[in-house]
Amino acid sequence: MFEYKTLKLQTEKEKNIRYNKLLLKSLKKEVEDLIIQINDFNVVNELYTSLDFEMGKDQQNLATGYSYIIGRKPINKDNVKELYDILSEGLLDNYSLENMGKYYRKKDVYILDTTSIFMDRYTKGIEPKKVESKMEDLFEYINKNNETDIIEKYIKSQVIHYYMAYIHPYYDVNGRCARTLSMWYLLKENLYPFILFNRGIYKNRADYKSAILRCNNENITPFIEFSLKVLKKELEEYISYEDIPTKRK
Repeated sequence: MFEYKTLKLQTEKEKNIRYNKLLLKSLKKEVEDLIIQINDFNVVNELYTSLDFEMGKDQQNLATGYSYIIGRKPINKDNVKELYDILSEGLLDNYSLENMGKYYRKKDVYILDTTSIFMDRYTKGIEPKKVESKMEDLFEYINKNNETDIIEKYIKSQVIHYYMAYIHPYYDVNGRCARTLSMWYLLKENLYPFILFNRGIYKNRADYKSAILRCNNENITPFIEFSLKVLKKELEEYISYEDIPTKRK
């Protein structure tokens, strides 16, 4: 349908994912109006400030991971695996370690729905045999420079974020790796203030998980809408705190 943007990224059932452009139109404009108000942004400070939301080994690994993505390495299979090894170091159980292939998991993975009152409700990650081909599709999507509008580039970062979480290529630390990968893309595109979305996710973890669960894998509008809303809120708080003068077109 014409109001949807369809992406060349397919679900496990070989259906293209999409999001509703018309539904997000006003949110995109609101985010754009805020972005143009930012004169200066210290990306390193923001990355390390967000570590305040983590503790212990998670915090240490993320600090090393953020240093890694700041280095601007190409986003490809080998480098994403290296990022994953950094983020998961010391956090994996024996089953996860023993059943990992060179790059991705070799067996099924089940994801607990912690937002449900039924703590035994799980969703299953995509079949192990399909993980590599779906990740290759993701790398192709990431490295195609087919977006010119900066808000559409931000949306692309969140498609990357969602799609990697959907594939669930590892047994654990998938969400953290997906968020860091989306920030990696934003850094490569020099879209520094957009990484504020990460702070918003820490503050809205339950809504974050709910937004993912409300997607039907094909239509990911709920997740993109959530990502734009948390970014908008964080931009408003950042601008208010920094007292940055408003730019005029």
